[in-house]
Formats: sequence, structure tokens, C-alpha cells
Amino acid sequence: MQLMILYLAQCNFLKIITFALFILICSSCNKSYNVEYLITNRSTKSIHVIYQKNNSNSIDTNVVANRNTLIFLIDIGDDQSSYKYLENLSKLPVKFIQISNFDGHRLICNEEDLSCWHKTYESGRHTIGQVYIDIFEDSFN
Repeated sequence: MQLMILYLAQCNFLKIITFALFILICSSCNKSYNVEYLITNRSTKSIHVIYQKNNSNSIDTNVVANRNTLIFLIDIGDDQSSYKYLENLSKLPVKFIQISNFDGHRLICNEEDLSCWHKTYESGRHTIGQVYIDIFEDSFN
């Protein structure tokens, strides 16, 4: 009788461990992403940013003060990880973007060209990615 109780206790324990492992494995296979698009002004002067998002008819304008960062877009979805999102990213999700200083000079690098931007991601329970460009004094024509 004691052996049977011990056997049933072991079976329940194994079921609980198996269920916990199943939940842990399923939750670690997070297929969602959260990607921020940032412009970091590392210069000593303010910059001017004009852009239009793909899903919008309005044009946004911003002034980014020296030593500040503008998050101009956050893209969230459930169909892939941030790593996959960034690997598959071939262009910025905007109709256009223009960055200039207050003297009217545009960036030397074409701000719409993804090669001017950096892509990073953090892996973990929630994957967060970033696409960013750093602006310095000598970034302008």
C-alpha cells in the first residue's frame, strides 16, 4: 500500500514537473517584437526632423535638442522575434524622413538609406529591438 502511494506521488510529481517544463518552454518561444526607431542628437546644437509614417497622411516635425533622443516610431507585432524583424528589415517604415541642422544643412548620409542606421536587439523574455542613427556636429554637409 505504501509503495502504491509512493508510486502515485511520484507520478503526480512527474506530471507537475512535465507541465511546468512545457509552460516554460512555450513561454520562452516568444514570437513577438517591439522595435523602436530613434534619432540621437549627440551634437551641441538642436536638429530638425521631418518625417511621414507609412500608415499616415500627416507629416510630423520635431526639434531634437542637443544631447537628446527622439523616438519617432515604435513597431510592435506578434508574428516574429525582434531579431527576425531586424534581419528582414530592408528599409525604414516611413514614406520619407529628413534630418537637418538649423543652418539648413542636410545630413551627409542619406537618412532614408538603412545603411546609415544601426540595428540592435536585446534577447530575453521580451525581445526589444532598436533602429537608431547618431547625429554629430560633422554629420551635416
